[in-house]
Amino acid sequence: MVRKLATGEAHAARFSPARTHLATGSRDGGVRLWNHAGGADLLVTYPHPGAVWAVAFSPDGDRLASGCEDGAVRIWPTSPLDVHEALRQRVADLSG
Repeated sequence: MVRKLATGEAHAARFSPARTHLATGSRDGGVRLWNHAGGADLLVTYPHPGAVWAVAFSPDGDRLASGCEDGAVRIWPTSPLDVHEALRQRVADLSG
């Protein structure tokens, strides 16, 4: 299966351990989680202040690590219920 990413240039890509999701990191600072198994694109964007150069899943697939050009590694949940709370907290952190 070949898919064209509508988000621009991806610098990093990794499949989850179960091969059900694909994570991509891109120049625009986005880390996106795609639902590979079902055929539908589950677009979840985790914000970064700069280009994302690395992504990796935990062995159980419950967490996603992303490395940004600012030198930070961020850990994100991959379950839908935890994603909302993690994004809310990240936005609050960025707001001050």
